[in-house]
Amino acid sequence: MPDEAMDAEIGQNLHLVIEGLRAEGVTYAAAVDEFRWGWMLAELNHTQGNQCAAARGMGVHRNTIYRGVRQAEIQINVKRPGRRRSHLARMLAFRKEENNAKT
Repeated sequence: MPDEAMDAEIGQNLHLVIEGLRAEGVTYAAAVDEFRWGWMLAELNHTQGNQCAAARGMGVHRNTIYRGVRQAEIQINVKRPGRRRSHLARMLAFRKEENNAKT
């Protein structure tokens, strides 16, 4: 689809969404907030919770994502393959194993 045709289709779809929101009495501020949170959650989902990558994808500073996650109280549990545990984490895990072996 050429860019102009895609832009026209997006514009038509956006117009329908706006008219639907207006008909339901949604305020401009509420609609903007909902759009921003929806976009942020979609980016976080796309980046598998990587907040820096989500910020790059949205074209915003990473602190914008961090604040949004904190404000929305979103839990992000990301396990990145290949990442090593820190020395402190390895030491704590070793001590926990020692204590479990003693009991």
